[in-house]
Amino acid sequence: MSISKLSRGTVLAAAVLVGCAAAGFFVAQSWLGGGQQPATGADYQATVLNNPRPLPAVELTTKTGDAWTPDRDGEWQLMFFGFTHCPDVCPLTLTVMKQLKQRLADGSSGINLDVVFVSVDPARDDADTIRQYVEYFDPRFQGLTGELEQIRRLTDALYLPFSHTPDDSAVGYRVDHSGALVLVNPRGSAVAYMTPPHDVAGLATQIRRLVRQRS
Repeated sequence: MSISKLSRGTVLAAAVLVGCAAAGFFVAQSWLGGGQQPATGADYQATVLNNPRPLPAVELTTKTGDAWTPDRDGEWQLMFFGFTHCPDVCPLTLTVMKQLKQRLADGSSGINLDVVFVSVDPARDDADTIRQYVEYFDPRFQGLTGELEQIRRLTDALYLPFSHTPDDSAVGYRVDHSGALVLVNPRGSAVAYMTPPHDVAGLATQIRRLVRQRS
């Protein structure tokens, strides 16, 4: 991936993303095994599943307080797991996703990609907190929270673990999570992983290709 157009701060934040994604992605690689198929574009690489992985039947809560299930929208979704108090990884990733959504929507063959941010810190991230957070980046973004057990069931199914580690901070714990994005088809199945550092142009190329191939 070319980073010539990125600022020094963005490059440093992207490096943080790599570290956060490593544990979860290596587990995912182990799960993917022989089923993975590298899909390389000019500037980016995705890990594509030959057999889409159905998301489990979880029920989470949207930013407006409604119930959400993985296939409720019937649209292509790009999911990211983080938390609203995240100092750098989450803001950087959501900024990339905002730019990506706009790029994919442009042109006569535009793609309406639903961006879904799932909190892995539901003790602090209720529906209204999630709403304010995601809508700062884009009012169209969906934000999800819910019971910790339901969230963990979803992340475990995607092999994207997160952890709450006790520390000396005011809240008493820190949150570690993956920086990977998961592309989900309209039937509620994961079809590809996009790992950081993320590039808007490369992501757009890969997602357009996958939507054409899998629609």
